Amino acid sequence: MKIPKIPMEDITQVAEFFSIVHHIPGRIRIRVNVSKLPAIKKWAKETTLREVLPANEEGESFIITLLQSLPAVKNIKVNTIVGSATIEYDKNLFEPSLWESWVKKENLAQIEAKLNEFSQNLGKDIG
Repeated sequence: MKIPKIPMEDITQVAEFFSIVHHIPGRIRIRVNVSKLPAIKKWAKETTLREVLPANEEGESFIITLLQSLPAVKNIKVNTIVGSATIEYDKNLFEPSLWESWVKKENLAQIEAKLNEFSQNLGKDIG
C-alpha cells in the first residue's frame, strides 16, 4: 500500500486540538481543547489519513489511533473524564522539543519531515 504524505495542513490542524499539561522527555500529557471537539470530528472524517487508518475510528479516537501508529510512541493512556492522554514515547526517535514545537506550531517543516518519515510505516502494523 502506498502511504500518502501527511499534509502540512493536517499537522497544523492537529496542533490546534491539544495543549500540553506536563512534559518530561519520554512522557507527555496532553489535554483536548474541548472547544475544538466539533472541528476534531470534522477533521477526522475528512483527512486523507483515512486511507491508512481504520475507517470506523472517529474524532479523538482517530487521533489516538494515529498517534499510536507512530514508531516513536510506546504507549498511550487516555483519561476520558478529564479529556487528556499520557503518551510515552522514545525520545531518541521523536525529540522532546518536537512535541512542544508541534503544539506551538513552530518548526513545522522539521515535524512534517519526521512524521512523513514515520508515515512510511503507517499501515504496516494497522488493520
